[in-house]
Amino acid sequence: MFKWINRRKEKVFPVRTGNDLYLGEKLVKPRKVTPIVWKELFEMVESLPAWVIQVALVHNREDFPAYLAHLIRVSTDEVVKLTSVLSGIDEKYISENASIPEIIGYITETAKLNDFSGALKNLKSLLPASLTTMFSETAEMEAK
Repeated sequence: MFKWINRRKEKVFPVRTGNDLYLGEKLVKPRKVTPIVWKELFEMVESLPAWVIQVALVHNREDFPAYLAHLIRVSTDEVVKLTSVLSGIDEKYISENASIPEIIGYITETAKLNDFSGALKNLKSLLPASLTTMFSETAEMEAK
């Protein structure tokens, strides 16, 4: 009769306590992305740039909302895979136990730890000036 009284209370784990992050019930720490992990990430997310281009091409079409919904569903799986590679935790566990804020928080902290934007700036400074200028001019023409 009063089944709600006997409901099992599930533990609620915070997304973050101090410097600790959680994915589900598992305590995780952002880790350095080594060249081996970097290679795994690029092999895994090689389809993401194509999706971004497709969204740019179909944004004025009538079926854009349906396409965007499909893209979000598919990209969610890719973000779970990305988190799995970065954390070393099984994809299935992450899908079933981690919340979206936990996943985003973990990816954000990992990106901060590895200073990806700084690395890209340093890489850009290593490129010859003529090559950098060529990329800048191409980006300016595409923006117009």
